[in-house]
Amino acid sequence: MRHTTWDQTIERQTKVLTEELKLMGVAILEQDAARLQFLAQRKYDRYDLFSSGETFLSRLMQWLENFDVKDRQTAMEIVDSLKFVSQYEMKELAVATFEGIRTSLFSTRRLSDENWRVYMESREQMIGEELSKSIFMACADDILFDYFRRYAMQQVSVFNKDNFVEYYKIDEETRIDLPEYKRIFLIDQLSGSGITAIRKEDSGWKGKIPTFFEIWKEDVKDCDIYYCPYLQGPASKQHLEASLPVWTKDIGRQKSVKVLPTCSISVSSCLSSDEGLTIDETLPVANLCRDDRYFSKFVDDRHIRKGGAAYYGFGRAGLTLVLQSNCPNNTIPLIWHSYNDWFPLFPRIAHHR
Repeated sequence: MRHTTWDQTIERQTKVLTEELKLMGVAILEQDAARLQFLAQRKYDRYDLFSSGETFLSRLMQWLENFDVKDRQTAMEIVDSLKFVSQYEMKELAVATFEGIRTSLFSTRRLSDENWRVYMESREQMIGEELSKSIFMACADDILFDYFRRYAMQQVSVFNKDNFVEYYKIDEETRIDLPEYKRIFLIDQLSGSGITAIRKEDSGWKGKIPTFFEIWKEDVKDCDIYYCPYLQGPASKQHLEASLPVWTKDIGRQKSVKVLPTCSISVSSCLSSDEGLTIDETLPVANLCRDDRYFSKFVDDRHIRKGGAAYYGFGRAGLTLVLQSNCPNNTIPLIWHSYNDWFPLFPRIAHHR
């Protein structure tokens, strides 16, 4: 009896996938089909919002049926450019965020006239003292904050649980019980456009950062405040660089909020021709995103409208990013919305629902 090897099984599955896509009107090289098969099994199938037993490839075929046959090849460019952040990778981002914060505190210390050898010996103690005067605060519910806290407490013995606040909207009585602090780190998961963090709305400022300052008021008057997203897109970088100085001046604050992103992400390769810096609206995928036959099925809400027209995702972020826990609204709606019988590739649960 002849036994089928693992390689033979993969080869057979790849050929089946190639043929199935061909029947859908999509031409794909076998090596690209093999890559897609690998990513589906290792990453995409683990998406938290898939139903039990559901697979990415089965959803892919249904998703392609949303489009006219002549547009399916272009739609596959979206699939080829997907960036999927797994739970393991999110944990690594949490670790990297804390280590980045620790490094930033060290790099801002001045040596003055101390002997270098003595300084190096006492460095960890000094950094520990500085960290003990820090508060780490969650600005989102998908940042694995418990994991972040446990890792930090393993690394730095001076920490106690009160150095970590699970949500920035806490009352004044709770704030009284916090340890003495002189800096606060606002930890966020993703800043795709920066609009959720801060924006001018009507005659006032809205967003996570202004809301934080409104709640904490005098308690942060003399504090150093850092905004620390795990992931930041180019639209966010540009928006925050323009908005934060204006807001700081408007509220009469002397110290500006410093932005410390852990990982910079690019505009999706299928939407950009300048290595992910900006959206190129002449590209086929950009035309597909704006095509009224498809986009007219999308229904925005008052939260989405705060970022303008959502052809390229909330705030024109231009992402094809998917997080294992959910699909961000900064990602193009063709991937995640489910209005008017549109079948999403990665269904999304809105945080504001």
